[in-house]
Amino acid sequence: MPITALLWLRRDLRLSDNPALSAALAQSERLIPVYIHAPDEEAPWQPGAASRWWLHQSLNALDQQLR
Repeated sequence: MPITALLWLRRDLRLSDNPALSAALAQSERLIPVYIHAPDEEAPWQPGAASRWWLHQSLNALDQQLR
């Protein structure tokens, strides 16, 4: 049975030079990348409009890179 790794992406959305990604790829045959939006973890500061825009753009870019 092929080994599947789950890669939990939080604040580091880069694919190049990502130690967690490198380890997951080295130790598994399949990879499932997951991003969970949890703005409550940013307390006591909530992300503003610019931060939300940046996150949206970054997640779109990540999606394109993974495809």
